[in-house]
Amino acid sequence: MRELSPMLKRILEAAEQEFGDKGLDGAKILSIAQAAGTSKQLVYHYFESKERLYEITVREMTHATFIKMLAVDIDDGDPIESIRKFFLAYLDHLEQNPEFIVISVDQGLHHGAQLRMDPRLPETRRQVLQKLAAPLIAGQELGLIKGSLDAHMAFFLITTVIVGSLSLRTVFAMHDGPVSEVSQESWRNLMSQFFLDAIRA
Repeated sequence: MRELSPMLKRILEAAEQEFGDKGLDGAKILSIAQAAGTSKQLVYHYFESKERLYEITVREMTHATFIKMLAVDIDDGDPIESIRKFFLAYLDHLEQNPEFIVISVDQGLHHGAQLRMDPRLPETRRQVLQKLAAPLIAGQELGLIKGSLDAHMAFFLITTVIVGSLSLRTVFAMHDGPVSEVSQESWRNLMSQFFLDAIRA
């Protein structure tokens, strides 16, 4: 996407929040316009429809997430620790951007239709998978990680564990005292260790 004007940036930021709170079906263009300090008519002028705005919002958030992961230094020398660093960096990013959790679940309901429309995503995703593949393959060569696991499935499983845990933790904590009492650091360690135990040979 070309360099955005301040107004377009405000609209997309407002859209991230609105779609992140309510998903595609529940979001309102009027709410987005008001949060951006503009009119509903101007939002439609720029983006044509709510679906088009959602598409661009999802694409920009996903691309930004991939770029963020590419910037993370996970070269620890120890394959298991490198994968742990990748997992925790992804977890931290999603925790700091909770609207992405809702949109990830929402995209599942809409079969990822909006993600297939951005030509940038296959390349940035390939680079993320390549980054994860390096310690994964090194760990497999040392007999530490299951040989049947590739970077595609590892990234899918990491995403599933993190998105599932973050989206359901609050719900479970409402009805389960022990879950609500787990500290943030313990929660991070539990999730990362759960994943690492699952992929060990």
